[in-house]
Amino acid sequence: MKQTMTIEMTPGDLEQLLENAINKALNRARNEKLTQSDEELLSIREVADYLSVTEVTIHNWKRAGKLKYKKIGNRVFFSKREIEKLVS
Repeated sequence: MKQTMTIEMTPGDLEQLLENAINKALNRARNEKLTQSDEELLSIREVADYLSVTEVTIHNWKRAGKLKYKKIGNRVFFSKREIEKLVS
């Protein structure tokens, strides 16, 4: 027999619970993808920090085709190997 449980929480608590679950799932998917490809992937913020430019610059370079990227879910990642090639 299936049991149900009722929990009272505020909309803010529900939002936080969902956000944490989504971030956990995205991180798991990212880690699985990294394991499959044996390639280190960097977020837009990580690439911007690595290259000492703004995140807007990374977005512009991505749109202009200067940076190859991969999408995992709705998130964008860049190969660290490819970024290192650009700076060498």
